[in-house]
Amino acid sequence: MAQSQAQAGLAQDALSTANLVDDPWNRALILVQVAQALAKAGNSLEAERIADQITFRLPKAKALRAVAVSRVFRGEMESAEKILHDIASPEERAPILGFIASAWARRGELSRADQCARDAYKTAMEVPGTAARIDALLNSAEPLLTVGKNNLGAPLLGTAGRMI
Repeated sequence: MAQSQAQAGLAQDALSTANLVDDPWNRALILVQVAQALAKAGNSLEAERIADQITFRLPKAKALRAVAVSRVFRGEMESAEKILHDIASPEERAPILGFIASAWARRGELSRADQCARDAYKTAMEVPGTAARIDALLNSAEPLLTVGKNNLGAPLLGTAGRMI
């Protein structure tokens, strides 16, 4: 119900509905859905406000990822990059950096795209565990390869390939 309210633009009602849930984990999961719906509707400020109320790391990262993606689609690139500082886990940050790098590349800002791709690589290499690191590298490379920026995605993809 809270997600439907958020999709309808009723952010305060959605938040009130989510707060009726007693279990903190389930409330966090509902707040993620609310934040994602708000971000998708273009209300990234309200989505970020909701994300700030989430105390669990993974759900908070999912909500903030939606905010960052929403801002990229609205052309608010610097604002999307700032969101990354609030995402604690490198496995969640790296793919967003790859996505932002692909957006910079699509805009013709190749030096910024290159820097974001390098940051995605460095961040992915911080991910503990080989399988999770490979996943972060591949998820960071995918948006770059999708927009035809193979030169930016190749280091990520190559490193993942050598780790297999």
